[in-house]
Amino acid sequence: MTKRVRELPYWPPKASGTIRGSRNTISPGLVTIGIITRIRKDEVEFTVNFNRGLVRYSQMTRNAGDATKFAQLLKDNVGKTLLSLGEIEIPEAGSQPINLAKLAAVVKATSA
Repeated sequence: MTKRVRELPYWPPKASGTIRGSRNTISPGLVTIGIITRIRKDEVEFTVNFNRGLVRYSQMTRNAGDATKFAQLLKDNVGKTLLSLGEIEIPEAGSQPINLAKLAAVVKATSA
């Protein structure tokens, strides 16, 4: 069964910290996807661009496989709004494989 990003738990994600000293939330339509900073078992940490600055975000997934697929979708959609990502389908198991070693190297290089 195909699922969309918007069906992930806690979608859309919220900023992990304060935004320029404010505790206001940011609309997912106002931020653009930046870089992936970390992939954990069922969580992906990434940055978005907002008001000429970077804001940290974290998205929980159902499992490690979905976390990897979500990270790949972020990588493939850098520069697009976070809101637009919600309508993208998460690849099913057995579909186009993701090279985990290559993705991990990209994450390491972008977080250095």
